[in-house]
Amino acid sequence: MTWQAIARKDVADSIRSQTFVLLMSGFVILTFALSLMQYIFSDPSFEDGVGAAFGTMSFLVPIVAILLSYSAIVGERQSGSLHVLLSLPVNRKELLLGKIVGRTLSLFVPILIGYLLVIPFLYLLYGGFAPSEYAQFLTTNLGNGILYTVLGVSVSAALTSSRRVLTALAGMFLTVYFALYVLGDLIYWTIHRTVPETPPTWVEFIATLPPHEALANVVDALWTQEISMEAPLLLQEWVSALVFFLWLIIPVVIGYVRFRNSDII
Repeated sequence: MTWQAIARKDVADSIRSQTFVLLMSGFVILTFALSLMQYIFSDPSFEDGVGAAFGTMSFLVPIVAILLSYSAIVGERQSGSLHVLLSLPVNRKELLLGKIVGRTLSLFVPILIGYLLVIPFLYLLYGGFAPSEYAQFLTTNLGNGILYTVLGVSVSAALTSSRRVLTALAGMFLTVYFALYVLGDLIYWTIHRTVPETPPTWVEFIATLPPHEALANVVDALWTQEISMEAPLLLQEWVSALVFFLWLIIPVVIGYVRFRNSDII
């Protein structure tokens, strides 16, 4: 058995459990409903209305990704099926890679199809469509989904119980979506006993450390084809690209090392 076979099995299990259909339908309904609410209450342009809807979805997609991926390996461990998987001609590295690819596809494909299916409804709602802006919103949401799926599977490999995995992922989610935004100001206040009117570069940099912020900076630079070379070094887009890359790679490395060295219990 190879990592490709493990990935195919994960995708097939997702299809059989109707996760594909539920996710696809959910993203169609939620995206349209959120866009409709924006249209009813504020009469925005297509970019503003859909952008607001995707902004809300960028908060929900990571939660869905975590729920879809957290049991990828720890669930196999607790059910005892991990013994069976590792008795086949597959090593732990291939198992981890297969689970990452399988769970990522199980989220990526229904999100992509769902967001494509909602386009005609958005066209009817706004009387027009902006392909470039929509593609930018879609890329950012898909990138978020991939990142948190990788994080979920990596933590699932690193820890030995579902409760610990969920606790760790919840703590990580709260940190990157809330704590990092105030951490810089808190450190500054601790040092100076005041909050700066104009934040120094290092405070602004801390606020760009959440992976979704780093991804948004990179995608925006790619779409506008404008790179802030005159901005402070820490606030340039290539630094954001490095931050996002580290958020992807470091959890996988830690998860693999802990998984490789752990006993199968």
